Amino acid sequence: MMKLSWKKCDYWNKLNEIITEKLIILFSTKQYCDENMEAKVKYTLHVFLNETQKMILLVICFFYEKRLLELGVLFCTIALFRSYVGGVHCNTVGGCFLMSLFSFHAMIGLANVISYNCDIQNLICVFAIVVIWRGAPIQSVQRPVYNREKRLQFKAQAITVICSIIMITAYIPVYYRKLIISAVFYQTLEAMVVLMVRRFRKKQLQATPQ
Repeated sequence: MMKLSWKKCDYWNKLNEIITEKLIILFSTKQYCDENMEAKVKYTLHVFLNETQKMILLVICFFYEKRLLELGVLFCTIALFRSYVGGVHCNTVGGCFLMSLFSFHAMIGLANVISYNCDIQNLICVFAIVVIWRGAPIQSVQRPVYNREKRLQFKAQAITVICSIIMITAYIPVYYRKLIISAVFYQTLEAMVVLMVRRFRKKQLQATPQ
């Protein structure tokens, strides 16, 4: 009997890295692309490949569940949120797909069981703004490091996006409004947990004798 291991699943991620490197060589040269720009292009291509493959699998799953519209609403909300704030990043594409599948169903579950009103929406909005201001953007290892000015720019853009999303929900049907608010709340909670884990690990490293 064949055993499926995460090491074997990692081949998918390595294949994407190879494709990314080939595309970098094809579309850029050292004459026109410095190291910083090359890192940004590489990160963008890698994310695009991963997200496209993951989205195809999610579409197939939600098509069979007859929830494609819910998937579209949640995906657009999460894409806007994570573009400026960041969040959990898995080491493999397979792990990322499973995490996304769980997260989407969790958000749909929240929308179905929680009754949202204006007060709750406002609280979630304030919660999101506080987390964003304290820690955004949450950068993965592959993402280029930003300076203080760039980070402040991301914070301002993220807060603008969140406030805009919350205001737009007033003009859409109740169920989809609940989906969007659920997505904002879930992603903010995820971002807060990531920040707490990173700070805990940082304190552990600082406390460890050299």
